[in-house]
Formats: sequence, structure tokens, C-alpha cells
Amino acid sequence: MKNMKFLGIIALAVVMVFAMVSCDNSGGGGGTDGTVATPTATPAAGEVDMGTQVTLSVSTPGAAIRYTIDGAVPTATTGTAYAGPITITADQTIRAVGFRDNWTPSAPLVAAYTLKAGSFVEGLAVTQFKAVESDTIEFGMGDAPDGSTAFWFSHVAPTDALLEFQLAEEFDRTEYDYLIFDMTCDSAETADWLAGIYTRLRYSVDEDWWVVGFENNGVARRMAESFANGDTEPGEWYEMKIPISLRALWTLHGDSSFEDTVDNFQIMFPFRKDYTAGDFEDKFYIKGFRLETDDELGKIDLPQGNIGGDINTIKMDSTIPLVGFEPEGHNAAWGTWGVKNAPNGDPGFYFADRAPNDLRVNFVASWSDSGNLINVSAYDYLLFDITADTFEHLDWIAGVYTRLRRPGNWLEANLENNGLMRAAIDSVRDNFDGQWVTVKIPVSERAGRNPHDGNLGNPAAINETGFFQFMFPFRDDYDESDRSKGIYFQNLRLEKDDSLGGGNGGGPTPLNIIGFEHEGGGHGATTADGEFFGRDKAWSVTNRAPQDVELNFVLSWGDRNQMVDMTAYDYLLFDITADSFKHLDWIAGVYTRLRRPGDGWDDGDAWIRTAFENNPIMRSAIDSVRPGAPFTNQWVTVKIPISEKAGWNLHDGGGNQLALKNVGFVQLMFPFRGGDYDDANKDSTEKLYFSNFRLEVMD
Repeated sequence: MKNMKFLGIIALAVVMVFAMVSCDNSGGGGGTDGTVATPTATPAAGEVDMGTQVTLSVSTPGAAIRYTIDGAVPTATTGTAYAGPITITADQTIRAVGFRDNWTPSAPLVAAYTLKAGSFVEGLAVTQFKAVESDTIEFGMGDAPDGSTAFWFSHVAPTDALLEFQLAEEFDRTEYDYLIFDMTCDSAETADWLAGIYTRLRYSVDEDWWVVGFENNGVARRMAESFANGDTEPGEWYEMKIPISLRALWTLHGDSSFEDTVDNFQIMFPFRKDYTAGDFEDKFYIKGFRLETDDELGKIDLPQGNIGGDINTIKMDSTIPLVGFEPEGHNAAWGTWGVKNAPNGDPGFYFADRAPNDLRVNFVASWSDSGNLINVSAYDYLLFDITADTFEHLDWIAGVYTRLRRPGNWLEANLENNGLMRAAIDSVRDNFDGQWVTVKIPVSERAGRNPHDGNLGNPAAINETGFFQFMFPFRDDYDESDRSKGIYFQNLRLEKDDSLGGGNGGGPTPLNIIGFEHEGGGHGATTADGEFFGRDKAWSVTNRAPQDVELNFVLSWGDRNQMVDMTAYDYLLFDITADSFKHLDWIAGVYTRLRRPGDGWDDGDAWIRTAFENNPIMRSAIDSVRPGAPFTNQWVTVKIPISEKAGWNLHDGGGNQLALKNVGFVQLMFPFRGGDYDDANKDSTEKLYFSNFRLEVMD
């Protein structure tokens, strides 16, 4: 009996302990089976003001919360570990789950928040703020170092920071010249990681975005240098001023659709490639979005047109269509610049407060290597007009260096013309009254161009120029006491002077053939070169018919420096002869392909070509030596039109005109007459000969 009572007491104790454990497993109302309670959010889901801070909590002792705002349900290893209030800066839904070791995770909390219209942080009313396409950017809204409320972002490098702001009210961008905002950061080192800034003004129509994009890397770098130099202390606000009008000298970036209405804008901050992981607690702060109109810019009626289909241009009376204008380099002492009326009332590109630093100016015809590149090799002179607020300020200029630059691989050809610059200034020394002074830079060999330090640089840049860069050094005796006066530029243009003779535009331009081959090989064809019929250089082919002859005359196997820009010419000419007139007469016509060899460039299939069909021209050339005296192996000239002006005959109705800019292979295909070709009596030793490949411009 005693044993039975003892066993009963033990059993009762076990039941009581089990009950106590079960009660402890309740988690404060989350059930009795070891499941974590569902988290709660304060304030509750619904409509809130921008900047509202949402606090998450869970009643289960020892439980932690993980949450997401991307639509996914958090797991024990995904989502963000909750560590403090979540700032609502856009319409977003918070999903939160509670976790505790060896417990079943909670059911997910789903709390959807929408912003009230008109929430803002000083200036333009912003209804939503968010980071786009990045899981490394932390962002929110809160106190800046000076205690004011601001948008902030951090933890971005080396990922670009792309921020988006939705406005409460739309505005007409054509009524303003600048989008301005204030920016600061926690440290000068943090600011220095910024490589630039891109801005997109946007408007949504039927879920399609109209966009006007700008590139203003210099604005961001000047801010970074202001912090680095101690001109602005961390926590102090720096004004970021983005030109958004033509007269304020916007720098367009990418494809733009140019809708006037704006209700959304994006700002992208790229980070320097040498970024090394640092203190991700440091933040950037932004506030005070505003718009500004500057009537001091004057009413400037600049021609606007389309180059390449979608680029608004600045011409300023120039024959070279420009899509941009900017100072070169990241220098805090750039000074002021823009578009402004010169002393005589004409509009001009304007710089002030620059010296004693050298003035480097970019006039941009194309921002990329696929845009409206200019073939400067077809001209002899590059000209521009210059003036200043006072002759003294003009006279401080010591000379001019010119760089013709190709964007993309940034080839450049360099010229030095200090003497020409000084001569132009001296021409108005005794009678200067604000008039424009013309500076005429020789850019061709026949015009007497002067390579910098005797070295032109990369001549290929002259064939595809996107940037016309001028560097003006200032004299050592420059007086810094008055740096408010400005220098103005206008009327950038190119000229050709055929009276110079020779060289480009003055007569036939010979082509340098560095290789010769039969396309595809085989078919019994042999090739050779040597002296034939009075020519010191000729190429030959034999034993081909009745199959077509396809020959490659190689200007470049792939070296871009050796390729030829044929867009400045109207005709491709070559001479042909044969061992007998019969063999020449079997030719039925000629097809010409101007081909750019491929080397992994950025154009997809790099073996692009422009093709022409000129069978009547070929037959007419052959017929010109048919009558009269017996054929004496005389050379016959074949003249192929390669420009629309000359009446080209594009094969199959089209071709890739980009190939004309970079011709590496001249391919000639000669079909043989089909029906009457005498295959049985052909002489397999008879040859066709080719010589004297050249280009010509129409008279």
C-alpha cells in the first residue's frame, strides 16, 4: 500500500510539471502548442503620413522578428532582422514573422500602408520616396545632422544608388531652367565616393514613361570636392543645381521622349570603381526640392532639330550640330558657365571665374560611339568665334590646344595653335568693342595642321569625332582681382578649301591595300601580286569562271586605326585588265561590299557591310575597249558610286551605313555570263588584273 501511495504521488507530480510547462509554452496568448504569436504593428495598417515610423512587436518571450517589404514572406534566414522602427516613405506592405528556437514560426503579419497626398520634406511635395532595383540600399526619412527632416540613403557602394521621388502635383518642365535640391552627408570621405549624378524627369501615360534624362557628374564631384577641401563641413547643406532647360545648357543623357509634363523624377548616384567597403552607417541626406527660372539667361531662340532621330540639339549658328556643352575635368574652381548674351547681344556659350586655371571646354556632337560622329578628315579647318566682356580678359588667354576625341574608346588627335590664338586676339587689340573674333584651326595635313609636341595622337579620332575639346591656358601674369568677367564662344564650324590641292578633297585619295584574298577560298582560284602592264602594283586571279569571282582587297584586318571612313567620298574607283579581251568580256557585272571586320565591338554582329550592285557600270567599262584597235591589255577604270549624292545603287535596297565609317575590306564579286560562257575553250592560265584603288569626291 505504501508503495502504491508513493507511485501515485510521483504520477501526480509529473502531471503538474507537464501542466506548468504547457502553460509556459502558451507564449502569452499564442496558443499552447509551441507556436510563436503573430507580430503586431503600430500604428496599424492604413493611410499614413510620409515619414511615419512603424514599430513591430511580438508577445512571445524570447522571440525575434524578421520582415520584408518586397512581397516575400520572411523565413528564418531571409528578410531583414527587425532592429528598430521602419520609416514609411512610399506605399508599401510589411510582412513580418516571429521566430524562436525550436518553436513553430508565427503566422505572417501583413500590414499595407498608403501615403496621404501632399507629404513633403521642404519644397516640392513628394508623396513617395524609394530606392529602385537594389537590395543593398538602405533609405528612409528622418533627422539630418542639423535636426531638420530629410530623405536619407546609405549602404549603397559599390552599387549605384537609384532613388525615385513621386510628386503630389505635376509641373511643366519648359517653364523652368533648374531643378535644385540640398544635399549633405556624415563625412567628407563618404562624399568622395560619389562619381557623378544622373537625373530623369518622368511622366507616366498609360503605364508608359516619358523621360528626359540629364548627366551632371561635375555637379556631384564639385560637391564632393567642397567637402574634401573643407569649404563645406559634413552636416552643412550643399546646393545641387541641375540644368533642365536648353538655354541653361542641359547635358542630355540617353534617349529622351521630351514630354513637357513631369510628376516623377529619379536621381542616380554612381559610385567610384575604386570604392572599398567602409562605414555603412554613414548617410547622405537630401531635402528642399525646388524649381528655378533664371531670366538672366535671356530669351535665346536656339534651333532645335533631330539628329539620329531622337536627340535635341544646340546649334548656336554652328554647322556642327551640338548635343552638349560642358567644362572638362573635375575641378572645384570651374567657375560659372552656361548660355548668355555676349556684349553685342548675340547668344554664346559662356564661362567666367575660371582663371588662373586652364579653361577646358567640350563642345559635344555625340556622347557615345554610336551617335552623330563627325568625319573631320573631310575638312581642312575647324573654326569658332570668341569674344569677352573686356579686351583685358580676352588678352589673358595664352593660346589654344585642340583635341578631337572619339567617345567610347576615347581616341584623340591633338593640335597646338598658340600662335594662331594670339594672332586672333591681337587683331582686335586696338579696336575691341565686344565683336566676335574668328579662330581658324588647321585640321588637315594639306592645311598645315600642327600636332601637339609633334605627335598628332591617334588619327582615327579625326574620322569619328564626338567631342571638340579646346584648352585655353591663361598667361602667368593673370590678374585674379576681377574674375567676374566672362568669355563667350559661338559658331563652331568646319570648312574645306580645295584650293589647297592634294590631300583630302583635292583629288583622288589612294587606298592602301595590305592584303588580298579570294573570299571563301578554293574553287581553283590563285592570287598573286606584282608588276603588270606598266603598273608597279597589281593583283590577279585566274581559272575561276564559270563560278563567280569574289575578291577581298584588305585595308585592315581589324585594326580600327587602319580603317577608312568613306562617308566623305562619292566614288570608289579601281582599274581592271586581263590577258585577253575574251576573258575580260566574260564578266557580267560587279557587286561591291564595303565591310567592317569584327573584333568583338559593341555592335552585335561586327561584320556589317554596305553593298552595291553596278552591273551596267561594269559592262560599260568593258565595252569602252571593245571597238577599234585590237585589245592591248589596257587598263579600264570602273567607277562605283558610294554616296547617295552620286547615285549609289544599294544592293537589295539597303545596307548598314555604319560600315561606311569603318571600311576594312573592299570586296568585289564578279559574276560570269551564264549562257554563253565557253567553259570548254577557256584558257585556265588567263588572268584578271586589278590596280589603283582610290576614292574621289564629286566636283
